[in-house]
Formats: sequence, C-alpha cells, structure tokens
Amino acid sequence: MKPVSHVNVQDSVVSVIDNGLTFDQYLNVDDKEYLLDHGRVRHVNEGEILCQQHQVDNKLYIIIMGEVEVSEEREREHFVLAHLGTGELFGEISAMFNTPRVSTVRISKPTVLLEFNGETMQHLVLKNAALYDAIISRYRSRITETALRSVSVFRHLPSDILNSLQECASIVSVPVGGSIVQEGEQGDALYIIIHGTAKVSHAEYNRKLNLAILQSGEYFGEWSLLTGAPRAATVSALTQVDVVRVECNSFLKFIQENPDIRERIDLVAHNRHEQADYLGHVRGAPADLGRMFKNFDNVNIDKANKTLHH
Repeated sequence: MKPVSHVNVQDSVVSVIDNGLTFDQYLNVDDKEYLLDHGRVRHVNEGEILCQQHQVDNKLYIIIMGEVEVSEEREREHFVLAHLGTGELFGEISAMFNTPRVSTVRISKPTVLLEFNGETMQHLVLKNAALYDAIISRYRSRITETALRSVSVFRHLPSDILNSLQECASIVSVPVGGSIVQEGEQGDALYIIIHGTAKVSHAEYNRKLNLAILQSGEYFGEWSLLTGAPRAATVSALTQVDVVRVECNSFLKFIQENPDIRERIDLVAHNRHEQADYLGHVRGAPADLGRMFKNFDNVNIDKANKTLHH
C-alpha cells in the first residue's frame, strides 16, 4: 500500500463509515458520527497480529483500507478461514461480550483500521435491536462455517456447496453436565463441537465406562444417522459446550447430493466402528469416539481421498 497523507486517510475513514460499512443499513447519521468520534485510526504493517485465538480483549476494528487474514490453529495446523477487506467489521463479539477470540486475525497487507473498544459498539446496539440482531446473525453464520470447515471432509468444499449445509445447521449450547446425545436414543443429528469439552461414556454390566474426550473441532453422531442404529454411547458436557447441530434429514440429503462426501464419511465411520470393536471398548460402539481415533481418522481420510481419485 502506498503511503497516504493524513487528509487522504481521514477522507477514506469518512467514506467507509458513510457508505461502505458492514451493517450500514442499520446505522443512522448520528450513529456514524458516534463511530467517527470514538474511533482511533491505526496504520498496521503486514504480519502483525491484531486478535489472538483464545485471548480476551475489548477491541474491535473496521478496515478502512488493506486486508486481514482470519485463521485458526488446531492440533498445530494452521487453517485460513477468510480474508476481509475494506468496510468489514471484526472482533465485535469478543469485545462486546468479553468472550475469548475464536480465531486469529493477522494483517495480510499493510492496512489502515479504525479501532474501538467494546463499549462503543455496546452503546449502539443497546438502542438498536436490529443492529444487535444483525451482528448476532453474522456471528452465528461465521462460527457455523468455521465449525464445519474444522471437519476434514468439509474443509476444502467450495463455498456454495458448504453453504447448503450451513443453511440447515443450528447452534446449541449445553450446560455443564448436560447430555448432548443419550445412549439408546435414535440418532437425530450430527454434532460438531465449537467450544468446550465433552465426554463419551457407555453403560455396560451396571458400570459406566468413560471412553473418550471430545474437544473443539471434533464431530460425532454420524454412525446412527448412516445406519439407523440407536446411539451406542452418551456424550455429555464437561464444560459448557457449544455445538453445531445438523438435523438428520438435512445431513442425509446433503450427502446424497454429494456422493463423494458420502463415501469419505462412510469410510471413516465404518473404520472407526471396526476399530472400536477391535479395541474392545464398546461392543458395537458408534463413531462417537472423537479424539481416541483422531490419528486413525487422518489415515482413513487419506485412504478415502486416494480411493476417490483412482
């Protein structure tokens, strides 16, 4: 980005706030003046990190010019989720509600930002229900897409295909000790953990066997959907757990329309099932064993990819 004068930057700030801002339709003239009065212009160099995943701070940003990269770190792997440009707002949920950052935001090109604290946005949303609803709706959409892309078989899907799954997904919060799925029940949905930690357990011979721990980015429940078998284990929340829930019929319709994905999920699910039998943890255990089979799953994903390309 070429050096710009103070006057040009100020003109750009006013132009973005007046005409190019995300949620522009929900802001009146006074709201925009309030943002201009309470924002701080920052020039940021390529490579600088503005938001760090899992950290808590009260800053949010509007991009005036330039670009940022939104990414996640999972199991020491770096996943790029999006690139944001002029007029985009980011960091608002963590800043407004004092919650940990769900992703890392790094400057990918020299960038000019308008920085605010969370109280500035809280002031606007407290008197503007439509703005609040729009912010929460976008947050839910972003977090759902992030959760879906955390699953290996969905990670590299084109946006239009992933959107068809995203549109039928919902976000559910489960309190500590609550059951997400219950052993013996009919499978009604696929679940992907957004935040929190869950435990997989199975009742056998009047004993409760703890089988596995599931964490952010892991999914469960597909075996029952694919086979029609009852849940063979209970998954309960060790902390508050937020999950993406994809209802059974929507999931089955999605994989029917995308047979290559069906083949990959089938392969992983059946290999998980066979591995569970081999280890002797649960007779006829489902594919709900998450972390226990993470390395095993990675091998099977590779096998599935090779199968599809030969």
